[in-house]
Amino acid sequence: MMNTQTRTYAISFSFDQPNAMLDSLVGALQQALRSSNALSPRAVSLLRSRVVFVIDSNVEQAQYIAHLLSSAGYRPMIAASALEAFTLFLQGTFVPFAIVAAQEDTNQRLFLNRLVQQIVQKYDWETLLIRLLFQPSNRLLARTTAPLPPLRTSGLLPSPTTRPLPPVQPPNAPASQTTAPLPRLQESPGTGTSVYCLPCL
Repeated sequence: MMNTQTRTYAISFSFDQPNAMLDSLVGALQQALRSSNALSPRAVSLLRSRVVFVIDSNVEQAQYIAHLLSSAGYRPMIAASALEAFTLFLQGTFVPFAIVAAQEDTNQRLFLNRLVQQIVQKYDWETLLIRLLFQPSNRLLARTTAPLPPLRTSGLLPSPTTRPLPPVQPPNAPASQTTAPLPRLQESPGTGTSVYCLPCL
C-alpha cells in the first residue's frame, strides 16, 4: 500500500523578521529537493517544476509570501483556500511539490487531505506541507509607510528553471538577517505525521 504520510513543518513568521522565515522556508524546500534520489520519474518531474502552492485568504499576505518564494527561484501559485488549491490541481496545469498554508481552517481540511492524497497517487510524492505561524508585527500595528528593505537571498537561490513572478509590493516592515536552522524530526503522537518546528528568532 502506498504511504500517504505528509511531512509537515511549522515555521514562525513575523513581518518584522522576513529573512528569518525565508531561511527556514527555503531550507525546508531544499531539503525536500535533495530527497530526489531513488524517486519515480513522475516524482522527479514534479520536483523539477518547483511549483509551490500558497494557501492564504489574506491577499496582501499571500502575495508577500509568493514574492519571497519567487525571489528564491520557486514558482508560487496563490489560492485563497484549500478548495481553490484542490481545484487548481484538478485543472492539471500546476502540481505542487510543496504547500505553504498561512492558517489552518478545519472546514477546508478535507480538500487539503484530498489534494495531498491525489499527489501521492498520481506522482508518487509525499507532499511537503509548511504551516506558517504568524507573530504580531509592531511595524504593521503602527501602520508606518516606510518600505521594506530588500530581502537577502544570496546563497539561498536554487537553480531556477523558469522566469520568476513579477515583484509585488511587500507589507511595511524591516527585515532581519537572523537565520533559523532546521530542527530534528519529531513524530506527532497518534497522528502518523512528521512535524518539524522551526522557530523564528
